[in-house]
Amino acid sequence: MIKYWIEKSIVKNRIDRMKGDRALGKVLWSPQESKNCRYIHKNIRKFNARDIILHLIDNKIFSGISLVKSKAVETSSVEGTPWNRPSYLVELEDYIKLDPPIKREDILNQNNKEVLSNISKTSEVFYNSYLGLRQGAYLTPCPRDLLLLIAQIYKDSTSKDLPHSERMDITENINNLNALEKEDSFTGGVDNQPFNISQFATDLKDSGLIYSEKLLVRFVASLLTKPFLILTGLSGSGKTKLAQSFAQWICENEDQYKIIPVGADWTNREPLLGFPNALEPGKYVKPDSGALDLIINAKEKPELPFFLILDEMNLSIVERYFADFLSVMESNEFIPMYSTNSIYDGVPAQLYLPSNLFIIGTVNIDETTNMFSPKVLDRANTIEFRITQEEMKTFLSNVKNIEMKGLTAKGAGMAKSFLDIASNDSFVSTDIEIINSALFQFFSELK
Repeated sequence: MIKYWIEKSIVKNRIDRMKGDRALGKVLWSPQESKNCRYIHKNIRKFNARDIILHLIDNKIFSGISLVKSKAVETSSVEGTPWNRPSYLVELEDYIKLDPPIKREDILNQNNKEVLSNISKTSEVFYNSYLGLRQGAYLTPCPRDLLLLIAQIYKDSTSKDLPHSERMDITENINNLNALEKEDSFTGGVDNQPFNISQFATDLKDSGLIYSEKLLVRFVASLLTKPFLILTGLSGSGKTKLAQSFAQWICENEDQYKIIPVGADWTNREPLLGFPNALEPGKYVKPDSGALDLIINAKEKPELPFFLILDEMNLSIVERYFADFLSVMESNEFIPMYSTNSIYDGVPAQLYLPSNLFIIGTVNIDETTNMFSPKVLDRANTIEFRITQEEMKTFLSNVKNIEMKGLTAKGAGMAKSFLDIASNDSFVSTDIEIINSALFQFFSELK
């Protein structure tokens, strides 16, 4: 079955993409892992020979269409390009330019908003709900209705069919394309499964990471009961790696989580939320961290969990850059982003923190960091990492490489169950008197 894909690529000022063996329409490639060992651009491994690629270049125009020549192969680097790390390489053929090209705004506009919105409910797409481009969406499926929309726009402006339209067979292959939509939807075609923490523990061990079962239970239970979790402990004790591992394990797509190192110079919310551009009215400057896009994506996809991981969260005073988040965690209101009588690049004027967004902060306590106020601790669950001598002996006697790639999407089928548990406010009242008595004693000690 032929599949249809959209490649988003930057060509301007890229000699390797403008001519030679690595030019647009001849090959496409991606790194196998990001610098923090995340498995990225997973769609490239789904390519088959004769699949059809629509090329969106420089974030502006659809410039042409090509065919996949063969499946992705692994390479140590991509010769003739700046990529010098392990990559996946796909050869293309029969590239045909669109004449004229299709402008991005001809597709992503208010006239098509309803159609585009319906398409995005059933499949991964290259745009967001505000008709902007999804950050990181380098390779995405092109579902049937989107393909039909692009083909119709091109025919209306040129009176011609899209190149390779005889292979697309849009009308007769509707059933096949519907199957593709289901396969590449946000659930990844994975059957929903009940959440199983034992499976997570097993997959962690197989990847080379060692955590006690008690710690894993506390970690998951903390996330389920409160979507803000702080991990504290000695540097190198595995705080960030646990947060990353769980997000990578339960998420179907790398766009569902961000690991953001907090800077000591963070004095306001701009590193996380950006700011309106005062010099260009109507424009909004998004932060390079990607935190804002992550929150917006989480709001758009309530059926998926999203994770914002703030590494070394207390390098700066938390209340300075995180005050808006702390406030809405308590009030369940929104974060005001800008005046409601202006429009800013697909950024909502009122930003709500969706219930499927989980925030994990990692902290070290030393002379370079800042202490937390009661206001912060009141809104978070906190876990302290302590390494025992027995755990250190076990680690030193069984040192092996960590294979983070093996965790990718292993628990994605449990994501719905995880969210269902997190949203359930009811609890079993068994032993409630014993629990209340223990909590009262704890309160007395704190007072």
